[in-house]
Amino acid sequence: MSRVSEIGKALRPGLITITRGGGSGLIRLAWKLLLLPISITAGVLRLITGSVRLGFWVGAGVLSYLIGLTTFVLQQKSTSSPLVSVSPERSEAFHLPSEIENRPNRESPTAATETISLPRQAKQDQNQVEQEAESARLLEKKALSLGPEPEKWPDVTQVLVRLPNGERKGRRFHCSVTLQSVYDFVDSSGCIEVGSYTLVNFFPRVLYGEDDLSSTLEVLGLCPQASLFVELRT
Repeated sequence: MSRVSEIGKALRPGLITITRGGGSGLIRLAWKLLLLPISITAGVLRLITGSVRLGFWVGAGVLSYLIGLTTFVLQQKSTSSPLVSVSPERSEAFHLPSEIENRPNRESPTAATETISLPRQAKQDQNQVEQEAESARLLEKKALSLGPEPEKWPDVTQVLVRLPNGERKGRRFHCSVTLQSVYDFVDSSGCIEVGSYTLVNFFPRVLYGEDDLSSTLEVLGLCPQASLFVELRT
């Protein structure tokens, strides 16, 4: 009997250890069972999130492909021939308006008028150039007809001419020359059109017109000096 008691005392620490080890194992098992739904839920959420992302990625790729395909088809339609077969007669009728638009307007009245107006304009320009050249030659001739300006002398008069723009032109003339020389002097300056004016003395007012061109300056009283004004003809 005492022997059995001794054996029991010897095994008691082992049973206590086994009991303690079994308790901690049950706690860990219970904790894992408690965390299992949370782990499953987290896994499901991760799976759903991945599926959504994959769906967005696939949708974006499909949309991009459709847009590119649509653009390509539209470009091909704009550059390619029509898909419907057309007979040669209808095709010629379709292309006829564009050919008429692109054809030079040889029969257009407007084009004909423009074609006629171009030589007319060129002729007018040529006439204008010839008139300007003739006017330049006339002014040069008038300037040469004046000869050199004389020195101051008793039979020489000083004539001062005031232009409409306020500019003054002065020159000495022999008293024996005609009024035409004074007109030639004003014309050769190029400041006013030939034949568009009359020389006038204001005090007293005297008009020296075409009837006086052949009279000398001495006869007209323009010696030994004279101050004249250019009066434009109306």
